[in-house]
Amino acid sequence: EIFSRNTTFINNIVLYLEKEPDIVREGQVYMVMQEAFGEQIAFVIDGGEWLELYLFNSLSQEETLLARIPSSKSASVDLQFSTEGNYLAAHLKTASEDMHSIINMNDQSSSSIYSLVGQEAERGYFDTEQDHVYYVHTQSTLFEINLSEQIAQSRLYDADNITTHNNQMITAKSVNDRTIISRLEGESSEIIAYIPLGTYRFHPSPSEMILLEDVNRHRLLLLDSTGGDQPILLNVDARLWQWESNSKQLLYSNGFDLHIYDPNAHIDETITRLSE
Repeated sequence: EIFSRNTTFINNIVLYLEKEPDIVREGQVYMVMQEAFGEQIAFVIDGGEWLELYLFNSLSQEETLLARIPSSKSASVDLQFSTEGNYLAAHLKTASEDMHSIINMNDQSSSSIYSLVGQEAERGYFDTEQDHVYYVHTQSTLFEINLSEQIAQSRLYDADNITTHNNQMITAKSVNDRTIISRLEGESSEIIAYIPLGTYRFHPSPSEMILLEDVNRHRLLLLDSTGGDQPILLNVDARLWQWESNSKQLLYSNGFDLHIYDPNAHIDETITRLSE
């Protein structure tokens, strides 16, 4: 509060340096992915002859070339950091080469997914609680890869996506015109929620909630992990989000609006809005 003729003191101020942004790289950048703690940034750039995967350290300002494959006009790129940032999954595909690898961020060693599960590997994603676990789908099989031991095991789960949550397996499966979120209990399953049909990816969240991203529509869904009559707590447009340090409130933005959501009070508050 500010009063006439009185001095108001404000503590814990964060100041931002007023300067033009530094250019790290120029060129056609396919994808940029930042790990959870913000120090490491992975990006893929088309240098003309090569499609190159780089790691940029925002503290030391050092840039490291991790991999490169021959470039082409039609290229697809997917980058993912594990929950704790110890691994980077990179899937780079061009007309002449297909690279699907896991890079250990501690020593930058690389292991090929194709060498672990075969050339039929199609897509993969990290477990949201077990940093060393990576799931890979083929047309007929779901594999669970232990990255620390470099061991791949086939699983019988019939799911589009799967993760560990509170030491239980949570699955997302599209059926007809909707996607079903379920909890596996032995050979049976318990439905947590029915959500709109989409291509979903699980993200880390507090134990009492499940956070999913619809990767095609850029939507964020927050579910009550216990299910109930109203399991969907939040269903919003979002391209950026971050839990606060104690994981009690969720900050999210669609690029124009900035919101903070309190799940306990079920209050979604707009902090600011940009016009461009």
